[in-house]
This record gives sequence, C-alpha cells and structure tokens, in this order.
Amino acid sequence: MMNYKTDEENLALYHTELKEYPEIEYTYHIDGYKVSIMRSREGTNNGYVHLPSGHHFYNWNYYLLDKIFKIHGGITFTGLREDDWLIGFDTSNLGDSCPLRSNRIRGHYWTHAEVLTELNKLVGQIVYKVSKLAKADYDAEQ
Repeated sequence: MMNYKTDEENLALYHTELKEYPEIEYTYHIDGYKVSIMRSREGTNNGYVHLPSGHHFYNWNYYLLDKIFKIHGGITFTGLREDDWLIGFDTSNLGDSCPLRSNRIRGHYWTHAEVLTELNKLVGQIVYKVSKLAKADYDAEQ
C-alpha cells in the first residue's frame, strides 16, 4: 500500500529531492543495462531502460511491452534516443502526486530512490525474458 501524503508533505518532499537531485536526468547501470531517471515538467520522476541496437526488444512499441513487463503504471513510453531504444514508465498515474500541477499534488510522490527500485525490477524482468528467449533458441538448435 502506498503512503499518501498531504499536499504540503508532497511539496516539501519534492523540494528536498530537487536539492539532492538538481539535474533533470541521472544515468545508472543495472545488470549491464543503462537506465535513466528523468524529471518531468510535472515534477515527477520517470524511469527508462536504454536498449542497444540489436536487442530483442529494440523497436518494440510500448503497447506490446506493457503486456510483457509489469511495472508501476505500466510501460508508457518507447522511443529512439541516439542509438538506444528507450522503454519507460511514468509516475503521474491516478493516485500519484504531480507536485507541479496544482490539481494533482495529493497522492504518492515517487522519489528518485523508488523509481530506481522500479528500474531494478524492470531490468530484472528484461534479463529474465531475454535469458528465456536465448534458452528457447538454444533448445531449438539442438
């Protein structure tokens, strides 16, 4: 169960996070995958996994990926960035706090750390699915 805070608590949490993470984007690496957290214009933290060219899920649309991967709010974004195919999720769903929208402050504000945890879950699912596909390919060749 998510911890819903008051408008004032969410705004204070947002401003605390803004001091700790002043940049719009932060990049990390999880299990060999580049991931990023980007702050939206609404003040929410959104998560993205960068898939390199040649990856099994490269160029798949978010609608199909959402049926495969389970993540907060579902997969809501896919798109090309440089040579990487990004798959992402946002934290501005029903029940989520959007601190820079006056009518959507109440709810759960997804912190940078929580989005990073969700990215860990998503990468874990990607690694699992890719390994299952590789095993199926290997079994088919035998």
